[in-house]
Amino acid sequence: MAYKVTIGKSGETFVLPLPQEAVGRLGLSEGQSADLHLDQTGLYLSVAEVPAEDAFDQQLEAARWIMRKYNVAREKLARE
Repeated sequence: MAYKVTIGKSGETFVLPLPQEAVGRLGLSEGQSADLHLDQTGLYLSVAEVPAEDAFDQQLEAARWIMRKYNVAREKLARE
């Protein structure tokens, strides 16, 4: 899946915003480590391994994100 993002700048650092959908699908969280790879074809982000104690928190946050995103559909289904 590809996302179009706009490059920003914060101080002396360039910033690439990650779409919320991508963050939710990958189970990312603020402060998590990642590796940035650059080659002739592009830029790649790989997510560092998450410690087991943090994995549950990330899964829970991803589930909450999905529930918020599909709240209207969930409520309609509950009424039927």
